[in-house]
Amino acid sequence: MDEEDIKHRVIFGTGYGKPPEHGRFQKGQSGNPKGRPKKTTSDLALPDRPTLSAILAIADTMVPVREDGGLREISMREAVVRAAFASAAKGNARSQSTVIGLLQKSDEAKALEIRKSIEIWNEYKRITSAHIATAEKHASPLPKPLPHPDDIIIDYTNGPQFLGPIDEEEQRRLDETLRYRDVLILQDALDHRCSTRLNGQPLTEPGSAGLIAILLERAIPPRLRLSNTQWLLRTMKFETMPKRALLKNLFEASQTLGTPHPRGYVFPNLNSTQRRLGMIFEILRDIRTSGLDPTAMSNEDWEDAVGCIIARHASS
Repeated sequence: MDEEDIKHRVIFGTGYGKPPEHGRFQKGQSGNPKGRPKKTTSDLALPDRPTLSAILAIADTMVPVREDGGLREISMREAVVRAAFASAAKGNARSQSTVIGLLQKSDEAKALEIRKSIEIWNEYKRITSAHIATAEKHASPLPKPLPHPDDIIIDYTNGPQFLGPIDEEEQRRLDETLRYRDVLILQDALDHRCSTRLNGQPLTEPGSAGLIAILLERAIPPRLRLSNTQWLLRTMKFETMPKRALLKNLFEASQTLGTPHPRGYVFPNLNSTQRRLGMIFEILRDIRTSGLDPTAMSNEDWEDAVGCIIARHASS
């Protein structure tokens, strides 16, 4: 407030709630001569727009369609879009124009969504990375943001990609996977120290614990993977550890996972593991090629169908 404003208040007694005389409403004159503006269409709530409500209700109803020799239900809106695309593919000019317009709008909406998402996650990475750097600088406990900034890959074409957990449940599963990996590395060290299996059969080939540990390693975020040097140091440490200590550590570690094995347990050999994995892959392939659709089946029917496929492989 400058000096002139202060003088004006002192002389005329104007201020908040007390405008100057020339700026006040005159008696008998409306302060809004044009009246209250009418609601625009976008201001109306859905219940005030019965036609639109009816259209949306119909658009969300499910209709049966025949697909791959079977029936499945899709929404009316999806059925209409499918029909438009089918008509456009047959050469209908009007349908082609409609479809092209839909595609352009969809591409624009997707690009806008990706751009906004990238802005949000870039800012998230900047803030969380700064918090972690500050904690490291002051030797404070490191924050554990979810998702971790190093697990976020900014893909400017498809949007942000997440290589690690984004919530507490996924973090719990990741922690469990890391524990399994560490137990398997211990198990692999024991397998190489054992000359016979529990049943007395000679151990003529390496176990598969190390192989499975490597597979698990590839499934975890890159920031948590062991480097070649770290892997080698662990292996050397376990090789020099007394067998009794190795057995104890392995037993205690497996107990924390809820899957304790008897002391001296040796993992199945590579050939046996390869056969089992091969059967699993064949089962998954048969499920994919069988045309089974879990979304169109009850849980009981789905379990029965998959059970038949598994039984067929088990008996072969």
